[in-house]
Amino acid sequence: MNPLLSLGLLASAVLVGAIENPAVYRPAHSADVVKTISQGDSILNLADDFGIASFYTIDDAADLDALSIGKSDESSQAGKLVIVVNGVDKPDSFFDGISPLFTVDTKDDRSNGKFKQFLAEIPSKIQLVTPLSEKKVSAEITIFSKAKEFTSKIPTDLDALWVSLKEAYGRYSKFNKRSVSVINDDQFVKEMTQLHYFLTKELESLPDGSVVTVNLNSLLSVFKKTGLNSRTYNTCKQMISNLLSQLQGDSSVDTTIIALPLDQQLLSFKFKQEQKKANHLLRKRESVKQQYQTCYTGQEQCIDGTGSCSGHGTCTLIGKCWTCVCSATVEDGLTSQWGGQACQKEDISSQFHLLFWTTLFTCFVVAAGIKFMYDCGDAKLPGVLLAATVQTKRSQ
Repeated sequence: MNPLLSLGLLASAVLVGAIENPAVYRPAHSADVVKTISQGDSILNLADDFGIASFYTIDDAADLDALSIGKSDESSQAGKLVIVVNGVDKPDSFFDGISPLFTVDTKDDRSNGKFKQFLAEIPSKIQLVTPLSEKKVSAEITIFSKAKEFTSKIPTDLDALWVSLKEAYGRYSKFNKRSVSVINDDQFVKEMTQLHYFLTKELESLPDGSVVTVNLNSLLSVFKKTGLNSRTYNTCKQMISNLLSQLQGDSSVDTTIIALPLDQQLLSFKFKQEQKKANHLLRKRESVKQQYQTCYTGQEQCIDGTGSCSGHGTCTLIGKCWTCVCSATVEDGLTSQWGGQACQKEDISSQFHLLFWTTLFTCFVVAAGIKFMYDCGDAKLPGVLLAATVQTKRSQ
């Protein structure tokens, strides 16, 4: 593929995705009015559904009403299915006739990545709350079940499955048979066939209380090869949308589908062992001060390279460079200033100067006072007092 074309496609991805927010769908609920809520409130809303609310505090909520979106009074013991679809150009219209539960505001780059980090850590935190056995069906599909003996039967030979799947979709009136037949992206073929088999053959047979996580990346692969407005990209997107829409009304699992825009991607879910490795790498990276650049070519690169300015600033265009502009933070009534290329260092210069000059002034006053007292002791008494002192001594 032409390198210039690849760069152009990636650039258009950033431009398109920059104006889109992730959308959260729950087929059992369709909102009449779709609200856009903050990343923090979105995390609290979903954490309650996934049974990991104990890792978070409701005090962090900006809008308490946002936490009740999509909730019902009925408690469900059904399993959970979490599907993340990466590379959707318009997440809020991913399904035909199904509105998202809510969309997630990701335009404030100070908290950019917080929602994606939450999604990545869902399996790890579920394992900590409820001991479940992990079964990695494929690179995309992972099952957490109380039954260790559960075994997936997804075939290793997917060619025959893909042929029958193409024929089935070619018969749908809303799909162009030729558009379906020319799809040849290996990643999309693999994801589509595996997911179709799992949802239609194995989902209902899962043990009660199971949790299934699915991370689909193939739309990004198709986009980079064919472009945003290509028939192939839109056909692939419609095929995934059509497959997932069949989950509507399925009471065997509580399904949550998150559509991420083109400029955001969940690389992988983190599990227990991966979480330990990630924490080790994070500590190692934080100890290397040379990792931060002073100039980035784009806002997204600045956000990713500095960890959203460590949450203490904003990536801002200065001249031809995107760089961190640090800002003060207030916690428990105390104001902290931040510095460094990624706003990772607490700026204590003002406190230092205040303490230094106050201490210096105090030392000067004390020294001046001691010197004044010493000078007073060495000074000769006035003549009258001196005569009186002499007479007193003589009388003795």
